[in-house]
Amino acid sequence: MLFRSGFRVAEISLEDFADLTRARKLIEVEALRQSIIFGDDAWEGALVGAFHRLSKVEEKLGEGSADLRDDFEARNRDFHYTLIAACPSRWLKYMHGILFQQSERYRRISLATRSDQERDVHAEHKAVLDAALARDVDLACRLEGEHIEKTLQMLSQTLPKAIRG
Repeated sequence: MLFRSGFRVAEISLEDFADLTRARKLIEVEALRQSIIFGDDAWEGALVGAFHRLSKVEEKLGEGSADLRDDFEARNRDFHYTLIAACPSRWLKYMHGILFQQSERYRRISLATRSDQERDVHAEHKAVLDAALARDVDLACRLEGEHIEKTLQMLSQTLPKAIRG
């Protein structure tokens, strides 16, 4: 006998991811702005540590292992959460968590469908880190927005036309 669990998974669509990306950029960039303003030495240290751990898995990401993709996703999430950790708004951080989690399946598709397209995610992360540590709010926020947008740009080129919504 087959029992239905009652779960439903939303379809993948480029339109949905574009909307999700716009919302994530609004929330994450503002949370980053506040985090840079209010961050202290402990925040800087945590950010350097999160970047270091992410860098270790980024070095091996080209090997294509599913385990590496899982490690990348976990460490990428940690890095992005640490970027905004000093933001004093619990609502911005809460909304960021929801949006970041909802975009995970699209990031995983992007990792799985990587082609020869040029994207240096490590350099993107490093540039955001450097700007945040330099307390250059405008540059860090611009770079973070571009970084978030880049996955949408990549997926719009690699998703099968039938899925593009």
